[in-house]
Amino acid sequence: MSRKKRFGISINQAIADKLDGLAKDLKVDRSKIVEKALSEFLEEHSHGISEHRCCGIMVAEAANCRSVDEVVEVYRDVIVSYMHSHVEKRCVCTMVVMGDSQKIRAMHRDLMFSSYRTRYIPIAHEHTQ
Repeated sequence: MSRKKRFGISINQAIADKLDGLAKDLKVDRSKIVEKALSEFLEEHSHGISEHRCCGIMVAEAANCRSVDEVVEVYRDVIVSYMHSHVEKRCVCTMVVMGDSQKIRAMHRDLMFSSYRTRYIPIAHEHTQ
């Protein structure tokens, strides 16, 4: 079992209430949810720190399709597969991406600032030394 480190954080009361409700619903303690959320956030955002070739899934949700389409055009060389859907007056784009981690990280950043919500899920990578 890995060692645990205890530390305090301050969060918005509404988020704390949602966390408590979710913990109760899932029948787990808050720490497990926060640890899982932080682990996924760190994997999503720090995978590009060291340069490597990677593969993953990028999902972007936007009210304006044009803003996402403009980013997609710039990064077409790392997009292996692309699906564009309209759901509840929202544009939802799902992409399988593969290539240089720095380019995929830049694409993730650009999509984050041109859409409502963006997620990157790394599924494979090879570190270069």
